[in-house]
Amino acid sequence: MIARHVVNLETIRMEKEHLRNENKRLKNEIEKDPDNPKFHHYLAVAYLGKQLYDKTLQECQKVFHFASNQTQENDLYLWTHFVGAVSYMNTNQIDDAERLCLRAIQKNPMHLDSHYLLSSIYYIKGNEQAFISHSDKYLSLIKLLNNNPGKFGLMVHNTVNHEWRIHLHRGFTYASFGLNKKSRKEYSLALKKCHNKLHFMKIIHFNR
Repeated sequence: MIARHVVNLETIRMEKEHLRNENKRLKNEIEKDPDNPKFHHYLAVAYLGKQLYDKTLQECQKVFHFASNQTQENDLYLWTHFVGAVSYMNTNQIDDAERLCLRAIQKNPMHLDSHYLLSSIYYIKGNEQAFISHSDKYLSLIKLLNNNPGKFGLMVHNTVNHEWRIHLHRGFTYASFGLNKKSRKEYSLALKKCHNKLHFMKIIHFNR
């Protein structure tokens, strides 16, 4: 047990050291090329990983500013929209998160991460119609991604392993409408997709 604890502490120390080095490298790149949105994007991703939401949002704004000067759209910056929206959601700025997601799907309607977040946002807001609409789109895009990933080009996907949450929320929503057959089907799909069955059962228990 002690040996395992020491190994875990060493792993954490190495991960923190790696993050410090990566942040330093990105800041050096930004110093050399301050108008390049790519480096600001990856710094935003790094800040989000450390839950530094204010710094994340500052870097996202820089990405949007510098990327607007480029002649071609880059799907990499759809990821920036996701990073910014997650930061807004974690600081209870839900409307700003919604705005970023809507802007992302205006740029590319196939951005499944934005449909995932919009599904979550509308579920939180109690807008059942919008929730069902975006969750339908998210699930259809997940199916397309599994069958034909080349359709998405170099787009980065962050929410593929969270499909079960969409099914779970759909189950709760259909149950609230009294559509018990649809609700049971969604619960079954959610359980099948969820890797942590105990966590799933706890959520079901607390939402009875």
